Amino acid sequence: MIEAFNKTVKYQWLYKKDLPNHEVLLKYLDEFIPIYNQLRPHCKLGGLTPDQAYTGVIAPKDQWKLDKYNARVKRILENQQLNCPFCPNGNSLPEFFI
Repeated sequence: MIEAFNKTVKYQWLYKKDLPNHEVLLKYLDEFIPIYNQLRPHCKLGGLTPDQAYTGVIAPKDQWKLDKYNARVKRILENQQLNCPFCPNGNSLPEFFI
């Protein structure tokens, strides 16, 4: 499991930052770890954060599926508001994305 955490830290956080020295690295890790543990839901934990899973919170049945569906719909609607030069009509997603 630690490899998955390391991959997440590297690809979603550290590789996107300029890290000139060890102190800056520690600063970014101090920012990332609470986000990872307290705010970021995990699919393998049924949509719970690690802190929620550790403290024994029980996720409502199928809530994770509903949350994922709602996030997808929201993302599609937000993307449709953008002016996409690659889309046939300029501002909506092609049918195969929906």
